[in-house]
Amino acid sequence: MPQATKNDRLNIIIYIGGFHFPSFIVKLAEHLSKNGHQVAFMGHSTRFKSFKVYGIRYYSLPLQANSGHLITKTLLLFGQLLLLQTASFYSILRTIKSKFHQKKGRKNLMMDFIRLATCKLIQPDLIHNQWSPALASLEPLFEHYPIVQSLHGRLEDITPFHDPIIANIYKKFFPQVKGFQSDSQHLLDNASLFGAKNENRFVSYSLIEKEQIKKQATKGPPDSTLHIISIGKFAWRKGFIYALDAMAILKAHGIPFHYTIIGWDDPTAVELKSNLLHDETLGQLKQVDLFLLPSVEEGFATVVSEAMALEKPVISTNCGGMGELIVNHKNGWLIPTRNPEAIAAAIEHFLQLTPEEVESVTQNARQLAEDQLTWEHQIDKFINLYQNSLKQ
Repeated sequence: MPQATKNDRLNIIIYIGGFHFPSFIVKLAEHLSKNGHQVAFMGHSTRFKSFKVYGIRYYSLPLQANSGHLITKTLLLFGQLLLLQTASFYSILRTIKSKFHQKKGRKNLMMDFIRLATCKLIQPDLIHNQWSPALASLEPLFEHYPIVQSLHGRLEDITPFHDPIIANIYKKFFPQVKGFQSDSQHLLDNASLFGAKNENRFVSYSLIEKEQIKKQATKGPPDSTLHIISIGKFAWRKGFIYALDAMAILKAHGIPFHYTIIGWDDPTAVELKSNLLHDETLGQLKQVDLFLLPSVEEGFATVVSEAMALEKPVISTNCGGMGELIVNHKNGWLIPTRNPEAIAAAIEHFLQLTPEEVESVTQNARQLAEDQLTWEHQIDKFINLYQNSLKQ
C-alpha cells in the first residue's frame, strides 16, 4: 500500500491495558508506521522498553494499586490539560462527573481521568484495543473516540463461556465497537454471540514477514529418525498431553522419532526446550521434518504460518480457525482434537508418502503463506478497517 499522504494519515492509539505485549502488536505498529501513519502504544505494560520501535510513541499508565503514582500522574495531566487544552479539560471533567453515580471509587475515577487525559493530549483518530476484557476500562473513551477491537484466541474462544463477568463485558461493549480484526472467522462467530454485529470486520490470521518465505531444500520423509517439533506455551489448551500419548503409540509401533517441544522452562521429558528467541525458534523449525500442532483451541497459530512459509509439513488439530486455511491432504493434514490415536495415525500416514507427495503439500502451503499470510499483503486491510470505523 502506498505511503499515506498528509490528508489521509491516521493517528492511532494501540491500547494493551495490563495484558501481555506480543510481537503481533509490535509488527502491526511497525507496518502502520512504514505506511506513514502515526502510532502510539498505551497501557500498563512494563515491557515497553523491550519493544522500542523507531517512530512509535509509548505512554505508560500507572498501576491502579500504586496510589502515589496515580495521584502524581493525575495532577501532572490536570495541569497539562488546563494549560494546553482548556476545552478538553472541561470535556473530561464532564465525562468523569457523569461516572460518580456509578460509585466507581476514587482510584477508578483517577484511572478514567488519566486514560482520557492522555488520549486528549495524543489526539488520536481512533483507538485499537488489543484485548477484549480491557474494553471495560475504556468505557469513558467510547463517547470521544471510535474503538476498534482485535480478537485473539482464548479470550474469545474460551473465557466468555465460563466467566460471566467477561461475558457481560462483551455483551455491553461489543455492540459499541466500530470494527473488528480477528485471528480467524471462528473467533468472529464467537464474538457475534456477544453482540459483535458490526460488519466492518476482517480476518487476518497470523501474519509473518515476507522475507520469512524462502525457498527451502525440500526433502521427503526420512529414512531413519523422524524429527517432529511443536511450539507453544505449556498449557492444557496446547494439547501436548495428547501429543505425548501419540509418541508412546509411535514408540510401541517401532517408529524411530525425536520429538521436541519449545516453550516450557523445565526440560525434563521427551525434549522440552525453554522459551527461545524468535530467530532461535525458527532455526529449530528449519531443522525438523514435520511440524505438529496438537492444540485443543487456537485462533490461528502464528507458528503454523511460519512452518508453511518454511515448507515444513504441518499436521494440525482441527481447532479454532485452523481448518479455515488448512485443506486436508492439500496443504497440510487436519486431525480431531484430544485424540492421540489420530495424531499417531497421521504421522504414520505421513511416513508412507513419497517425496513428491510431500513436496506437493509443502509447495501448496508455501504458496498460501505467500498469498495470504504476510503483513505486506494484509496491512492495507487494517488501514481500511480504521478508515471505515471513522466513517460510522
